[in-house]
Formats: sequence, C-alpha cells, structure tokens
Amino acid sequence: MGRADKTGTMWLLPEELMYMVERGSLECFYEQEQGSQDPAEPNHKQGITLNVPMSVQAVYAAALESTGGLERYQVYSNLKRSGYIVFRDPEGQYDELFRNVGYEYKAPPPAGRGWNLWGLGIFGVLFDGTFWGSGKGDPFRSMLAPGAYRSYAEMYRRLAVPRKDVTWTPTIKVGEEGTKSNRFTVTYHVWKPRPNFKKSAPGPPDFYVCVLSTLDTKLPSLAEVDGLFKDIPEVDRATARQKGLYQGLKEGRRNVILATVDYGVISYMKFSDSRFGDEMLEVDPPAKGKGKPGNKGGKGGPPVKK
Repeated sequence: MGRADKTGTMWLLPEELMYMVERGSLECFYEQEQGSQDPAEPNHKQGITLNVPMSVQAVYAAALESTGGLERYQVYSNLKRSGYIVFRDPEGQYDELFRNVGYEYKAPPPAGRGWNLWGLGIFGVLFDGTFWGSGKGDPFRSMLAPGAYRSYAEMYRRLAVPRKDVTWTPTIKVGEEGTKSNRFTVTYHVWKPRPNFKKSAPGPPDFYVCVLSTLDTKLPSLAEVDGLFKDIPEVDRATARQKGLYQGLKEGRRNVILATVDYGVISYMKFSDSRFGDEMLEVDPPAKGKGKPGNKGGKGGPPVKK
C-alpha cells in the first residue's frame, strides 16, 4: 500500500487510509493550535500544538468523498479482505474523449414459411439456419448433408452454427463526439495475490473492475459496454490461446467486471468480448487404449480366454 516519494515519505490514497484505520493498523490525529492567534493576548502560546486522535467516523467524514463514494470504498475493502491487490485506475482515462457509438439493427428479409422467426431474436436465426437450412429439398431432412465423412472433425465442421461466413452484421452509426460518462469507467485494476508482486512492475492486471451503484445507475447498454471496452487493452490471439481454447473463449479478448452495489450488497458480473466466429472448435482425437494386446491379435484390452 502507498507510494513513497523521493524524500522517503509514504503517501496513502484515501481508500488505503480508511482501510488501514478500520483494521487498526493506523491511527490519525487532528492538529489543533492551543491558545489565541493574537500575540498580544496573554494566553497565546506560539509553536505549541495539541494532537487529538480521530475516531473512525471522523476519518470516514474526512476521506470518504475523496474515494469517489461509499460504493467504491465498499468494493475496495471487499477485494482487499479477499486477498487481492487493488490499485486505482491510472489518471487520465476519466476525461478521455471518445465517439459515441449507437447500434441500428436491420432485420433480414422474412423467411416466407409462415414462421415469424425474427421475433425470437438470435434464437430464431439459429433455429432457421439449423433446421431449415437454405430451403432446398425436404425441410425435414437430416442436419448433416449426405456425403463421405472420414472423421468426426469433418462432421462437426459441417454442423457448425454459425459458420465463419456470417453475412448479417449490425450497422454502426457514429454520433457526435462528447465527454465520456464517468458512470461506466474502469475504477480499479486488480491482481491475484502472489508473493513476487512489485508495485514498480506489476504487469497487466488480472481483472478490470467498474463500480456501479443501483441508486443512480442501471445496467449498461450495448453502446456503453462497447465504450467501456475501449479502456481495456485487447489480448492478442496467441496469448489467449495459451490459456486453452475454451478458457480463452470464456474470458474473451477483453473483459470487465461490473461490481454492482445495492445498499451494501456487492454483486460481481463479468462482461467479455468473446469472438466465437474467429475460433474454429477442434475435435479432440479419441484416447488410445493402454492395455496389452489380446490373444486374438487385438491392439488393446484384456486377453480373451478360449
């Protein structure tokens, strides 16, 4: 905790100060002058100060506003008690200008089969593409087209929904430039606890946390989530694949955690920018048997009694 300057003085952020006072690891004092400020009065004593200890309530009153609000401090203290390493988001990202992005969705032409599938949203699109296909031939045909398949990988690639050549995409309408809203910004950078952590070289954060209050904020819209992702660096594909295919899809190229505070109750929700269309799911080959050859020339399994 804290940062040391060139003189060796340790400086604490308001949330760090409050957290240490709550734990009993730090004590704060008032500094009050004793006597009158007028040197002509007899009770004036120059250079004499009286240090009075501050209560926890007084520390809250003095430092809470500088933390950004009670909700932010509650999330900070909750993460610190759980053992995580928590730092504020670097200054400069709060007042960054950006372009507001609005999304306008164009419905595809009607299916023409008497089914109003578009009213079902993406589920209607998947249902239409899976069970009806292109509309040629028997509508109750098999999902797998006839042909010679020599491996399960070929069959799964044929059954992939949606495929990589998806042509329907939302059109993006760029609005006027404006100041980014402070409601949806990255509040804290969080690292998992590790003994070799260095504040001078912390490395990329494990989590990006945005603190919200249910009193004045609702869940972000698609455009607001898109703007929130702009503050988060994108993980390259090679680094994402090191975690495994499915884990990389789960975490996405970019992800942010929304810490929603509802009258002191904290809920964590994770939003990920996962691009399923860019990854081709592969079929793992079947495991080879480790048994000894049988009596009938088999390559594995227990021997057969005659």
